[in-house]
Amino acid sequence: CIENGADVFLFARDLESDFNLMLQGLEKGILSKKRLDEAVIRILGLKASLGLHLDGKALQSQSSLSILGCPDHKRLAAQCADKAIILVKDTQRLLPVSPKKYPRIYLNVLEPNDSPNTWLKKKLLAKLRNMGFEPTLRDRRALAGLSVLADEGASIFAKAASIFRARNSLKELTGKPSDFTGNYDLALYVANFQPESENTVIRIDWKGFKGMGNDVPWFISEIPTLFVSLGSPYHLQDVPMIKTFINAYGANDETIDLVFEKLAGLSKFSGTSPVDPSCGREDALF
Repeated sequence: CIENGADVFLFARDLESDFNLMLQGLEKGILSKKRLDEAVIRILGLKASLGLHLDGKALQSQSSLSILGCPDHKRLAAQCADKAIILVKDTQRLLPVSPKKYPRIYLNVLEPNDSPNTWLKKKLLAKLRNMGFEPTLRDRRALAGLSVLADEGASIFAKAASIFRARNSLKELTGKPSDFTGNYDLALYVANFQPESENTVIRIDWKGFKGMGNDVPWFISEIPTLFVSLGSPYHLQDVPMIKTFINAYGANDETIDLVFEKLAGLSKFSGTSPVDPSCGREDALF
């Protein structure tokens, strides 16, 4: 790795073993001294440019860090977001959406943390309300929380809350389509699963209960439904039936604000997809 251009190993299972292997490579001629010296000089040069050799002083002072989040940075972030937000499809001709046409919104936020109080859920609810919509947040803890009932150490309040959420979820599962359409005019799914170095294949967990996915969008023929992904651009393989799908490539304030501007028709979709969001399933694009 070092001989072919890497300057440093970021992770080591056994530092002593890796160091000895590198020494053996140097002795056998697999690793050249010239390339090793080059790597060391580049590493020391980077450390010196950051001031790491100056008696352990901080990389940056608090005053120099104050530039973070300045107007120029926010402007650039908005420009990046504008180019990154992709309208993958809108075959049902749903957009733009308005509170006059779709006042009551069923909001289902898919993210690792199912708590209803995450910053993203609060942000989305506030955004929808400010735009004049009446959003109702789907509580994804509902059936998953039934395990609380078997927990002898759980408080009576925790068990009561679990029963309440489960009852509402079961009511939604067993209810008639007309019950759902009578409460909502539009369903909005927002997914925030960010790909990472050790988490590159991401599939949606539908919180299945006895063979039923209790928040699968079964109602796309009953009410208009749209899906926005703030992270992985490949969720369309899990919801190919969705007729309006957007990839936004970011879960920051600038991106979320621009997504809603575009949903409302106040800004055009100008981004071009850098990937195949259908994952080879051409039928998912219709």
